[in-house]
Order: sequence, then C-alpha cells, then structure tokens
Amino acid sequence: MSGIRRQFVNSFFLGLALFFLLLLVWLAHPVFDLIKTAWNDRDEITPSPLGKIDDASRLDETSVAKIWKIPADPKAAEKQLAELLQFARTNHLKISIAGARHSMGGHVIYPDGIVIDMLPFKHMELDGTNLVLHVQAGARWSDVIPFLNAHGLSVEVMQSNDDFSVGGSLSVDCHGWQFNRPPIASTVESLRLMLADGTIVKCSRTQNHELFSLVLGGYGLFGIILDANLRVVPNEKYRIERLIVPAADYVKTLTKKTTGVTDVAMVYGRLRVTSGFFLSEGIINVFHRLPTASLVVGALGESKNYGLQRAIFRSGVGDEQGKELRWKIEKDFSSVLSGDIFDRNAILYEPSTWF
Repeated sequence: MSGIRRQFVNSFFLGLALFFLLLLVWLAHPVFDLIKTAWNDRDEITPSPLGKIDDASRLDETSVAKIWKIPADPKAAEKQLAELLQFARTNHLKISIAGARHSMGGHVIYPDGIVIDMLPFKHMELDGTNLVLHVQAGARWSDVIPFLNAHGLSVEVMQSNDDFSVGGSLSVDCHGWQFNRPPIASTVESLRLMLADGTIVKCSRTQNHELFSLVLGGYGLFGIILDANLRVVPNEKYRIERLIVPAADYVKTLTKKTTGVTDVAMVYGRLRVTSGFFLSEGIINVFHRLPTASLVVGALGESKNYGLQRAIFRSGVGDEQGKELRWKIEKDFSSVLSGDIFDRNAILYEPSTWF
C-alpha cells in the first residue's frame, strides 16, 4: 500500500472513530435520561386516605361523606340507587357520579357529598344484526374494545385512550381521532337514566328527546346514566401517512390531505413544543383505510415498544433536552418504533398511563 493511500485510510478511520465518539457523546445525555426515566418510573398510584377521594389528576383530593360502589347486579343496583338518592335528599347531601374519574377539576367530586362509583356496573350485550352494543355505564373502553374485537367490530367514536368509562364519555360528550365525525353523542341510539327521585326513564331522539340532549354532555347534572345502546362499526386496518409541516401550513396541509379523500378514517397531530422552536412546525398523522380483506382479527396486546415510548414521553417532564429528543424521535423514527400498519382497535386500545 502506498504511503499516500495508507495515510488516506488512516485518516478515514481516524475520522470515522472521531465521528462515532462525537455521536456517542451526543447520545450519552439523552440515553442516560431515558434510562434514568425508565428506572425511576412508577405506575402505582397511592390510594387516597379513608374518607377522601381524588380524580385522575391527583390534584383535587376532597373529603366526602361516603363512596358507594354500585352493585354489578342491575336489579340490586337500581333498587339501592333509588334508596341512596332518597337518603341523600332526606339528609341534604349532594350526589356526584364517578367512573374512571378522568373528568378532572373536581367535576366528579362534591365536598362532603356521596360519590357513586359506577365501575362495577359493566355488563355488555351485542346486537350483531343491527350493530348495536348494549353496555352499562361503568364499563371502561378497555373492556368494550376486546369484547367488540372478538366479533370483528369496533367503537364508532371515543377518546384516543381506553381507560375512561362509557358513562363518563357520554357525560362529557367526548370526541376522538375519528375523522369528520361529531362527538360520541352521535352514536347513541338510546340510554336509560335514573332521575333524582329514583324514577328510571328511557331517553332517545324520539323519547324524552330534550332530556336525551341534555344528558349527553351534561356532566351528570340531569341524572345517573345506567346503560346505553351505542352503534358500532366493523374493525378496519389502516396505513399511516406522517407529514411534517411548518406551523403556518398546518391547516392548509390538513385540509388538502383530507378534503374529498374517501379513505381517511382517523387523523391526529401535534405541534412542536421545544424551546427555541416553540410551535414552529407540526406533525399530521393521517390513517388511510386498507382493503377489508387485509384485516385479520387477532387478540389485542400491549402496544409496540410501550415501555420505550413511555420513557421517551416522560423524559421531557421539566427537561428541554427530553422534549427535543421526543420530537426528533417522533419526527424521524416513528415508523421504527410504532410501525406503519394498524388495526383500528389496536389504535384505540391504549391507556392514558402511556402519558
């Protein structure tokens, strides 16, 4: 090997080694942060002291007179609920209705009142002919989605996470990523409601229609939702299209990508929040329907790379470098971490503990 060639090769490998050294130094801090975040991460939530209850924010711990778990048996539950409402009236106590308690800011708690815990009330039945799910108000979407998935069906409209309760979602009239769809109230065929005097009434667009419109999005102020009939849809498979756009072009790009496009099923996006580039650009995620034949119904499992994705998200808490790392990974490596093909149910079957 000539001296010039040897010098070139040595210089190349020296430069390559220096490059990898600098890359290692550059990566060291974010990798250390990810490891530290994962190591210190805890899922456990400390229970509130006896006589107190909190919502999902853990910011509104409140003293209450009683926390009453509704029985799972419908007849026993309805009888005891009516008696509880009578007791509250006689003793001048306020009633609040709670499911997963993700309607935050104290909405599901009244100081020194009675909290009705609806979560045990979660029975479901499917009318497969008419694609209608009969579900009690305490069921979480994490119960509903696997139930429907086994039948090749999915929820028509819901939030982007599955640990909320059906009754809570109806009470706030939630929306989700379902493109060009109104909130969840649009999917409700009818519901049964217990009024303050213990009377049970059926509400729909043709029966007690004014009450029906008030209850959906009424935050529990008009009665206790016992159960509801919800329209459901076939499960589907999607291909995701990820678009990185300047913030100024966000709305224009979203409009262009979705207007008159018939295969768009879900859309979501977010803006960059790192310092120095705050709200300068955004990511738009468009889910396109794939042919029905491509869908194979299978068991729902944990999201791909859940632990790593949670660590990446949580590393940004109070750390600008963590926020920057999350943005770069979401922008450049989402396909590697999450893939590009999704089942509708798999998208919806994610808990808010991800955050």
